[in-house]
Amino acid sequence: MEYSWGTVVSVTLLTTVLLSQDFLPGADARVQDPVITVESTSVTLTILIPNSDLAKSASYITLRHDTESQLGLTDVVFLMNNVSRIKDIYGDRLSVTRTGNSVALSLKNVSAADAGTYRCFSSSSNVVIPNCGQLLIVVRKPNPPTVKVLPLSGVLVGSDLHLVCETHSTSLPPSHRLTPEIFWYDHQGQNVHPSERDRRIHVNSESQLVIRSLRRTDQQLKFYCISADDTGGVVARMMSDPSDMFAVTPQYKPTAEDFRLSPVFESDDVMKRVIGQQVSYRCDADCQPPCDIMWLYKPFGGLAGIGEVTNLADKKVLSLDVSRINEGLYRCKAENRHGVINKTFYLEALYIGNPTTLVNEQEVSSLRLLEDSHVDLSCVFDSNPGPLVTWSSPSKGILSAQTATGPRERMASNGIYQRVYTSNQSLSHLRCEHTGVYTCDGRNNVSAGQGRILLTIMCPPSSAGVPGLELLPEYVWDIPHALTITFVIRALPEPDITRIFSVIRGHSRKEEIPRDFVISKSKMYEGKPHLTRFTLTSRRNLDLRDDGRVLAVTVESSEFTKEFLFTIRPRGIPGEVVNLTAWDVNHDSLMLSWTPGFNGGEVQTFLVELRVKGSSQWMLFISNIPDPAAGKWVTVQVGSLVSGTSYIVRVTAVNRLGSTSAEIEVTTLAAPDESLGSGAVAGIVLLALVIIAVIIVIIYCIVCRRRQQGDYSSDDEETETRKSMLPKQISNLLTWKTCRTAQDADDTWPSEDCWLGTWPRMSTVL
Repeated sequence: MEYSWGTVVSVTLLTTVLLSQDFLPGADARVQDPVITVESTSVTLTILIPNSDLAKSASYITLRHDTESQLGLTDVVFLMNNVSRIKDIYGDRLSVTRTGNSVALSLKNVSAADAGTYRCFSSSSNVVIPNCGQLLIVVRKPNPPTVKVLPLSGVLVGSDLHLVCETHSTSLPPSHRLTPEIFWYDHQGQNVHPSERDRRIHVNSESQLVIRSLRRTDQQLKFYCISADDTGGVVARMMSDPSDMFAVTPQYKPTAEDFRLSPVFESDDVMKRVIGQQVSYRCDADCQPPCDIMWLYKPFGGLAGIGEVTNLADKKVLSLDVSRINEGLYRCKAENRHGVINKTFYLEALYIGNPTTLVNEQEVSSLRLLEDSHVDLSCVFDSNPGPLVTWSSPSKGILSAQTATGPRERMASNGIYQRVYTSNQSLSHLRCEHTGVYTCDGRNNVSAGQGRILLTIMCPPSSAGVPGLELLPEYVWDIPHALTITFVIRALPEPDITRIFSVIRGHSRKEEIPRDFVISKSKMYEGKPHLTRFTLTSRRNLDLRDDGRVLAVTVESSEFTKEFLFTIRPRGIPGEVVNLTAWDVNHDSLMLSWTPGFNGGEVQTFLVELRVKGSSQWMLFISNIPDPAAGKWVTVQVGSLVSGTSYIVRVTAVNRLGSTSAEIEVTTLAAPDESLGSGAVAGIVLLALVIIAVIIVIIYCIVCRRRQQGDYSSDDEETETRKSMLPKQISNLLTWKTCRTAQDADDTWPSEDCWLGTWPRMSTVL
């Protein structure tokens, strides 16, 4: 319970003034020594008329009653010589007895209205006769007192609490100056006696209830007080009714233990929640005085400060749906006038979105490139937690699986806090077959996001090489049917046939589309964006005069232009082989090569025949030689020929409609000479000489050995040296002969090994 300084100070000052001032100028001791009584009793007031000049000079003295109310002064008795006249309003309640200068007023059945000061006035004037009068105090039961906290006292835990019992006296007159008596009791009615001042809870000399070193547990204490006006025992004590029960309410600064949180969280906890999930936290605190509860919010990143969370149905309950825009720091603040405490947690949203795609560090979702280019693809995810990223090609093949690098924290332009993770994929030597959508699929334990990058690898028009649909150098039509050509072009961007020219025997013409030729086009052949199928159908009649007509077809895309040439022929027998050539001709064989001619629109094979010049008899050498790919050479080795002979060689191209032949004349070389040359003769002679030399050496060795055994035993060492040398010299001679023979045979110079034996040593041996 509290009260303002103004109330208590005014009460105190009023009491002080009333107790210290004289009632009026000229008040005497008898006025200050009042008569005390209670209602419904009789009382005698004695007033002594002073022997002052003012009293003597007055023709009469008027006794007036001052009730200290708005009624002012009321005449009671008029004293003139020995005569006393009482106002009629008193009737027989008042009687006057005069003895000399003493006047006794006897008042019966005293009421509250009789309380006040009775004063002497000169005649009918307002001049007060000093030292002439009497105060009558009528004591009544006080109103119930009020227990208040002394303003200078503390209510904070640890301080001393002083309680005052503010009395409400009803005794009259109001300035009666009676001292109040105060009695303190606890909630059980036990009196708190002033003699127990050594206790923590006691009544001091100023009748204040004191609680020393206030504790939080003192909040269970309750007290009340009773008051009475102290008459000094003149009349019986009139006790007031008890005051209201005063509950001691210690005040304190809130602490962390005072928080009441639901659900409970610790300070600086990180709450991770999936986007869209609802969270609700109730925050309250046990405070005295009660704390104001406020939820504060500070977004992650950026320069925004912390501010109050508004639009809460209950200020104590934080309730929200988790989103990207409400991530951040949340703080519950409990504050009273003694202090403030906070409890903080961080809200993190768990999410993953579709990434931003970059090509060569440029933020794009599609790009055109030339073939053989190198490109770096990147997907930048805003994700929490970081994702595992799988890169896939347009054919759904997995290029790589990697954990994205990050996070790199940043603030987006829209004010949303981002956690950036990056995944990269490099591609080299790109072909137009690689055209398509490349995907980066990021996944964390919350959800998944996908980035898509369309790469268009541009390539100039060319034949796709699709079996049966490749672009050929020659096409066949069946007279009288129209010419129809179907082929697949490999090109990106998507091509179109823009014009057709034709040339035959030096004359050219522009083939009008669609008057002369009708073109049909099918995109995405076999589902591949780089393949386009075209069909050209002639609308004008073609006949044998168009045999060999060359068509020049211009294929254009937005980036490339290319012209394709091919010849048209009517279906028939194959054409002659081209570039028939004989080479590497020797005395018994030769090599034969040619390139195929027009196959007549049918499958063709080849056969090789030959005859001796001058003879009509053809000999089949080989048949069923397959037709290779267009423009490829055919090579055949022809053997078992007679040396020095002229042959006619014929190559025939055959299909189901007929055949065509081409011939060439070839003469084999003369046979090599079979007689011995001079080199061979010299070799034989030399070999014979070597054999003779070997025989002589052997005989010589035998003879020398026998001599040495008989006569020259002391020369064993020298003899052994000779014996070891002779075979060596003979070996060197044989080696030289072998090398020389080889030289004569292939006309090459002997190697270094052929000079192990030297002619000087060899001559010595011989």
